[in-house]
Amino acid sequence: MADKKITALTENTALASTDLFHVVDDPSSSPSNQKITVANVMNKIPTFIGMNSVETLTAGASQTMSVSTAVTLLSAGGALSATLGSGVTGQIKVIACIVATANPVVTVTTTLGSLSTITFDAVGESATLIYHDSEWNILSLNGATPG
Repeated sequence: MADKKITALTENTALASTDLFHVVDDPSSSPSNQKITVANVMNKIPTFIGMNSVETLTAGASQTMSVSTAVTLLSAGGALSATLGSGVTGQIKVIACIVATANPVVTVTTTLGSLSTITFDAVGESATLIYHDSEWNILSLNGATPG
């Protein structure tokens, strides 16, 4: 097998987490051949890209919304004020209200145009934002009110 070109190998169409990738580590100075599992490669991808990371913010003092999670759920049984800081270009952030006894307010620190806050008045309201060119831009609002 050592004399085959990579292009001549059989294609794997059922990748498993324990399968291996070939890695040439430090190719510019002292290259060495290494291996890495599919699971370890996937663990190096930022969680917000996979859209599988969720945080829930509950009522209380002013909170900072995580920019390393894809989805933030607002559970406002009381006053809830949260701040969304700068993200990473191409990052998508989904914010959804799951409890709205009090109207949660999200302050977005870097935005396109005059947007500075998003208020959620009812359960089910949501906002989807994308971070581009050092600013959060609204992709969609479902009932939430921009301010």
